[in-house]
Amino acid sequence: FLLTSSFPTRLISSRVLQCFDGDVDQYIDNGGTYANVQISTCNKFDMALTNTFTMDVYIDGASLSGSQTNQVAFKLQDGTQGAPWESQEVSVVTIDAVDTWQTVVFDFTGTAAMDRTDFDNVVIQFNGEGNNDTVTAYIDNLQSSNTLGIDDVNQISSFNFFPNPVNDVLTIKAQASIDSITVYN
Repeated sequence: FLLTSSFPTRLISSRVLQCFDGDVDQYIDNGGTYANVQISTCNKFDMALTNTFTMDVYIDGASLSGSQTNQVAFKLQDGTQGAPWESQEVSVVTIDAVDTWQTVVFDFTGTAAMDRTDFDNVVIQFNGEGNNDTVTAYIDNLQSSNTLGIDDVNQISSFNFFPNPVNDVLTIKAQASIDSITVYN
């Protein structure tokens, strides 16, 4: 299970997640009402720096039962709360086809999640909850990233850049240390 992120993590619940083949994990829901995978981070993360998550998913069509929509939910929670699901932020992506790998994107830009700094728990759930349907799926290449534009990051993270437009040299000054910068043209 490849998790690429700016925050350290540890898997806290693997009731339905098993190592299948190398870095690919197998998600098995044998009909559990609330089957899911929970990943707990060691630190809270800042949505201004990590607002988008992607992963590759594969749903085994032969494993499906019931009439649930083929989908995957990505839930952000504050794991220190007694009932973290009560204030979670959720992004759900419909899976267009089974028996094929697809890259899904969970983008929290423009949601209430962007104002939160208390997330330290991620819950991944296939095909909804509150049902007894079965599903076997595979997860690979879970990554976090930031899709905000430079103007958005400038407002949120309190850093300055100049000159604009840039000729040869771009200067960036920030109140906090910057680990890395990627520039796209």
